[in-house]
Amino acid sequence: MALSIPNRFAATEYTSAAKMNANFDAIATEVNSAEDDITTNTAAIAALTTTVAKHGSYAFTAQSAAATTITAGAATTIALATEVLDADSAFASNVFTPGASGVGTFLFTATVYINAIADTGVANLLLYKNTTPYTLGKLKYQDSGTYDTGSISGSIILTAGATDTFEIKVSGTNVAGNFTVDNATFSGVRLLPS
Repeated sequence: MALSIPNRFAATEYTSAAKMNANFDAIATEVNSAEDDITTNTAAIAALTTTVAKHGSYAFTAQSAAATTITAGAATTIALATEVLDADSAFASNVFTPGASGVGTFLFTATVYINAIADTGVANLLLYKNTTPYTLGKLKYQDSGTYDTGSISGSIILTAGATDTFEIKVSGTNVAGNFTVDNATFSGVRLLPS
């Protein structure tokens, strides 16, 4: 709203108290309106700042400190003993749980190194949301008579509720024995709060 002065005066003109008061009232109305706008905008900015601050604060990265043995035919949780980043203390005992203030949409990524898979075996990298597995990638045995090694990486975007749990596991299919996984990394970052 632009300030509009109702009465204009020439240098030699006499004025009345009523006309001067009308001008002052117009100024007071504009100043009060601006003050209300400032109060409203200050509250909106504070709320937005809180939302922006929380938007990216839910992030974690954990890495393995030692190899994990994968039992043939079973999905085994990967031991992630080194927390590189845990912005909200939401990662513990190989599991990420966002908590009530961390709900939203997350990008999860994981990488593992498979040691010596054999016999037409396939290693599967899985992200578990509670008890539901999501396949992030696979490594298939290729050479007859030798063992294959290699990395599996993958990413997925999932929604997360306050009590949802997320962990990475590796399973082996058509494997004639156990194998190991090391150099594992599991990360997540909230893209959108709910």
